[in-house]
Amino acid sequence: MRLSHPILSAVLGTLLAVGAFGPVYAEDEAIPAQQEPRHRPKLENEYVRVLDVEIPAGYQTLFHTHALNYTYLMVNAALLRNEVPGKPAADIKIPAGLVGYYRASEGAYTHRFTNIGAGTFRAIGIELMRAAPRVDVTPPLPEQSGYVTVLDNERVRAYRVTLDPGQSTPSVTLPGPSIRVAGSAGKILQQAPGAEAVAMNLTPAQFEFRSGSAAHSLKNVGDARVEIYEFELK
Repeated sequence: MRLSHPILSAVLGTLLAVGAFGPVYAEDEAIPAQQEPRHRPKLENEYVRVLDVEIPAGYQTLFHTHALNYTYLMVNAALLRNEVPGKPAADIKIPAGLVGYYRASEGAYTHRFTNIGAGTFRAIGIELMRAAPRVDVTPPLPEQSGYVTVLDNERVRAYRVTLDPGQSTPSVTLPGPSIRVAGSAGKILQQAPGAEAVAMNLTPAQFEFRSGSAAHSLKNVGDARVEIYEFELK
């Protein structure tokens, strides 16, 4: 039996009211970043909440608010339109590998993105759940190690590691907690002292959280350059 239009409208209205198709938000309603559909929470613990952001070409996020200290990696290049309530929209060219940081002390930041470029935009955001920084912060690794510092402030230090095929790093120790994010696809061999080497296949935006310190060397055993980002939390 087919539903008449008035009945169908009533049924759909009821389903929407009870959230049968997921949460329903007004177009201009600002919601927490972790509730925005294009910001998918992939991990949450006492230290961090990791958001995997994916916006296909032509898509727009809802207005959402970042209220915590927040570091991020822009995994690929993109052209985005950024809208902040009460301000003119601004078009932003995002370079691949951009690492940044937002301080919650500057006030909650509300905005929405529209992907006006040709490809899908991908980013990994790391919200810092703990309010106080660590007291046992170590000096940054020397650039001769292959770990190039791209961000260093009171809450987080980020390194970029770029390895051509066959290239390797010496063994280094990263204090915990830390998060590794793959900036590109590739294959690496990770060697920890006194342990067997572990082969890892990387995909862009893949991440790994480590609660304790990590000592290892890395070698690119694939046939393409790889980029890896290490976020050391303070």
